[in-house]
Amino acid sequence: MKNLLLLKTFYTGIICIVVLLSMPMSTWAHGVAGKRFFPTTLSIEDPFVTDELSFIFSFLKEAGEEDHPPVNEYELEVEYTKRITPHLGISIGEEFRILDPDGEDTEVGFGNLEVGAKYQFLTNAPHEAVVSIGVNVAIQDTGNLEVEAEPFTVISPAIFFGKGLGDLPESLKYLRPLAITGAIGPNFPTDSETVTTHMDEETGEIEREVERNPNTLSYGFSIQYS
Repeated sequence: MKNLLLLKTFYTGIICIVVLLSMPMSTWAHGVAGKRFFPTTLSIEDPFVTDELSFIFSFLKEAGEEDHPPVNEYELEVEYTKRITPHLGISIGEEFRILDPDGEDTEVGFGNLEVGAKYQFLTNAPHEAVVSIGVNVAIQDTGNLEVEAEPFTVISPAIFFGKGLGDLPESLKYLRPLAITGAIGPNFPTDSETVTTHMDEETGEIEREVERNPNTLSYGFSIQYS
């Protein structure tokens, strides 16, 4: 019954998004610095501010460890970004996950809701360069622990950049179509550790487990040739 309710919620959200897309709206051109157009990349955050709705589906088979069986993980990520001004935008995103461990019950649910903002503070047309800063926040208690939603908030500031090589001299004309985009930033959990307790079925004693939540670094790059 719980899984059926989650699926109905998911499909209702998809229908709302389709209705939203069918409504007329005005947008600015985006991804342009001088003569360089930076196309949207799927797995790496774009360096520019834009109006965009993206869907990313992924599948991962995790190997089993000790008492944990192998797990097939299916994930659909949806993110909507909206320009507030030509250089400032906000975003909201959600993940729908299906965890299918071998020989055990399948878990279905949502990850934590993510909200963010981005400011494009530099656009240099002659040098085909763009730089932005932003922050993303994954909000605790908005997802399902059964599908491994974190029980704490994660704050992720980042810097995004794009640089085309069209400003190189004519003698390097075969390099001028090249461009690179990238994003890099730390991830700060609001809780340094997660404490869980459970009862040992054999002894009846309450056991306490502590899991550390370290700071991490996320980064990615794309190389383009146009």
